[in-house]
Amino acid sequence: MNSTQAIRIAVALVVALAVGVVIAVKRSQDHAEALPTSDESGAVAALPESAPTEAQRDAQLPSATLPKLVDLGSTTCIPCKKMAPILEALGEEFAGRFDVEFIDVQNDHAAARQYGVRLIPTQVFLDAAGAELARHQGFMSRQDILATWESLGHGFGKPPSNQRDLAPQGRPKVVAYYFHGETRCLSCLTIEQLAQEAIARCWAEDLKSRRLEWRAVNYDQPDNEHYLDLFDLAHSSLVLTRYVGDTLERWQVLDRVWELTESENLLQDYICDEIERYLDNRL
Repeated sequence: MNSTQAIRIAVALVVALAVGVVIAVKRSQDHAEALPTSDESGAVAALPESAPTEAQRDAQLPSATLPKLVDLGSTTCIPCKKMAPILEALGEEFAGRFDVEFIDVQNDHAAARQYGVRLIPTQVFLDAAGAELARHQGFMSRQDILATWESLGHGFGKPPSNQRDLAPQGRPKVVAYYFHGETRCLSCLTIEQLAQEAIARCWAEDLKSRRLEWRAVNYDQPDNEHYLDLFDLAHSSLVLTRYVGDTLERWQVLDRVWELTESENLLQDYICDEIERYLDNRL
């Protein structure tokens, strides 16, 4: 073999090696950039890497100082969109007691793998050290979120018994209650969801300042049975109340919500208008 042939062989080997490296890098990038997809039901396609074990997830989770609710979803899936105002309201109402975080798994694939997400939305409940306590898949109402915290030993949804239902001394406050029983129909669930969304949209600043509060209450629970007599309830009801100091000044059952369940806009406008009258103290 002469020197010219040797040079040609060497060049060919270098070129082949370079092409191999480029192909390997491209395959790695394609694997890392594969996007999970979701449909309106919230289902997510399988992620490209196998889900970590529970022990691996706990080791990967960041440390924290407060319990945390992590909602993993997408800005495009319908159940995730319905949860957005609930999460926002919880984050404001319980600031300093537990944290709320939303993660868009369409943009953060590492988080989806870290938490082992296979369906969106997925809610993960973490303790103050960042360890997973519980998880839920699919839409989750405010009531169910607080009930889950309570089952884990955190009574975030219940103020101390000596302060329950009391407004700060001398400061008027409106509380919007949604009362319901253990057995619930679709209309009952729809009214609660639309009422909470309307209040979060129309009165965000008042919720933040605690001039207005939203509370969903199960009157079938022993601690809440007194509401049936207090507000003369016969079924699920949206009730507006106005407190001055620790005194219940007046209250009103918004019966028209049942008539307006077929019209989301009319129902929410009705709720916002009635709350405005109570906040402005107009009879």
